[in-house]
Amino acid sequence: MEPEAIAILFLNQSEPPWGEFNLSGLSEEEQDTKPLFGIGIENFLTLIVFGVIFALGVLGNSLVITVLARSKPGKPRSTTNIFILNLSIADLAYLLFCIPFQSTVYVLPTWVLGAFICKFIHYFFTVSMLVSIFTLSAMSVDRYVAIVHSRRASVLRVSRNALLGVGLIWALSIAMASPVAHHQRLFHRDASNQTFCWEQWPNPRHKKVYVVCTFVFGYLLPLLLISFCYAKISGSQLWSTACSGKAAGAPGWFVYLLRPQVRLIAASTGCTSPLQANGGCGKGGQHIPRPAPLSAAPIGLERRTVASGRGDRTNLRT
Repeated sequence: MEPEAIAILFLNQSEPPWGEFNLSGLSEEEQDTKPLFGIGIENFLTLIVFGVIFALGVLGNSLVITVLARSKPGKPRSTTNIFILNLSIADLAYLLFCIPFQSTVYVLPTWVLGAFICKFIHYFFTVSMLVSIFTLSAMSVDRYVAIVHSRRASVLRVSRNALLGVGLIWALSIAMASPVAHHQRLFHRDASNQTFCWEQWPNPRHKKVYVVCTFVFGYLLPLLLISFCYAKISGSQLWSTACSGKAAGAPGWFVYLLRPQVRLIAASTGCTSPLQANGGCGKGGQHIPRPAPLSAAPIGLERRTVASGRGDRTNLRT
């Protein structure tokens, strides 16, 4: 493309993305050969992964929602179940409203879904990511109160407070993700007659500030909160075990108690760090798939409670 054409194409734009990302989604070799169904091997494999994540995610989250949404008349839902239900709803909504549109990037050489879908999928990507992270943090606080402050748990851990927390989580996530929708744009490349969905910030400094704020408030602080809560939970369990004399002569018992907390913190870090590394919805707004839904972990955590019907006490042993 000629320099004059580039200047016209990116008039009043500060971050021309062509040099950073292959907008067609295909390498030069793939564009020439197109060995599998005309879309290239990498894109074909990506679609398979998308399909597996979509099928398993929809099935798993639907089962969780179906089980947890059923409550006996007159019996309030536990706070843990409310948070897990919220987590599953956020993940299921992402799978249904984002994955199908996102997968078109790996099939079609141009964006054909219009400006609204361009804004919506990247915006809802960020919303669902933040909802998942904040919900995991709320679940950690909920367990912290139940174990460390057990005397006040019956007052604090009520369904009304959990529902208020869920409402606050969604409101905060929607507000924090609003800049993504505002700065998502459609770009047309005249040379190849292609349209692309891209994130465009008039001022690069504003984008850096937003990325840093999202990282701090949407990843770092929740991670510190989760770590603090489970450190306190582990300390409380170790103290009660030591006082009861169960740990006498069995040093491995302490490791056994700490292991679930360490696994959960590691899982939370591993699931959310790739999202933050991509700047929420991807560097420059390119279409980057999200890892497997985070509600896969709560399914296992809640399985014993759903099967036994013993309430939150079973959850606290996980």
